[in-house]
Amino acid sequence: MLENKKYTWNIPAIRFIQSGRIQYSLVVSMRSLKRLLAFDNSQYVMSRSQRELNKNRAKKISLYLIGSFDNKTSYMIPPLVGNIDSNEVEFDEIGNDTRMGILKIPMDSDITLFDGQHRACGIVEFCKQRDVNDSISITLTENLDLETRQQFFSDINSNASKPSAAINLAYNNREDYSHLTRYWIREVKVISEWVDYEHNVILGKSDMLVSFKALYDATKRIFNVSTEEILSEVTKSQAVAIWNSWAYLIGLTEVNGRNYDSDYRKEYIKFHGVLINAFSFAVCELLKEKKEINEVVAKINGAAMMMDETKRETFFLIENWKGICVDPERGTIKADLKSQRAAGGHLLSFINGHVGS
Repeated sequence: MLENKKYTWNIPAIRFIQSGRIQYSLVVSMRSLKRLLAFDNSQYVMSRSQRELNKNRAKKISLYLIGSFDNKTSYMIPPLVGNIDSNEVEFDEIGNDTRMGILKIPMDSDITLFDGQHRACGIVEFCKQRDVNDSISITLTENLDLETRQQFFSDINSNASKPSAAINLAYNNREDYSHLTRYWIREVKVISEWVDYEHNVILGKSDMLVSFKALYDATKRIFNVSTEEILSEVTKSQAVAIWNSWAYLIGLTEVNGRNYDSDYRKEYIKFHGVLINAFSFAVCELLKEKKEINEVVAKINGAAMMMDETKRETFFLIENWKGICVDPERGTIKADLKSQRAAGGHLLSFINGHVGS
């Protein structure tokens, strides 16, 4: 007579209690995920506890992992969170009250995720394409009903706060234009003190003047060069020169930076993202004429030199940008691409001496 033997996954784990429920924290080989997990991708949304799988998002994660693997750079994947759909889970604790032991999961049970589905799919694809020996941590509950799993999915995603593009870019050491922007900001002392690295738009009462996001976007637009050239010494020196000329054009000096408080920014457009991007469009147009960055810098510096303070301040009054990048009726600043281009054309006319003189 054959013995009815129960087959289990035996995985080292830590057992703990959260909100009265037993949970397990374990680390598994990435290569085992495909066999360990049951991917919760039912066509009917209310019969699962995950969003619909977005293949492009999963692919983006796999490409991130493959790129890091190939380039021998570090990567970080947060833990997966899921549930073991079984009431036959066992935990053999090692020692007394250590909370560490062997988690025994029946192989015929389903382990479904309610956080990390795209990460898991990306990892599975990564393991198909590369010889990977890495591991991933998973937090698991046991025998939760569908309604509770759906609620946990909602709780996790409702309380999640996506970081701003500004801080993401500022922290991204893999992105060359982020490197270039951070470099010239450090070198252009008149600007470096006033950069907000955390917010896409400067807050009303902030002491900062310009958003890193706007400076990054403008820098990327101006220096549309090959990958090999982005961080070259030539490009870095050109970036320093062009942004020094921007500071000169708007009249920003190390002495007067503290004068540009929130009340000033309500009346003048100098430091708003639309104007910073407009500057990049103006520079791109000048590059079509002048061809070389040093010629463009000379042109901008020459225009700034010929300008007195009164004319400069009058030109940058928000009131005088109505119909260009300011709503003529409400007086609100518009920052869409069309408005940036229009503002760039107006700024170019100012540099060429056709307006504001």
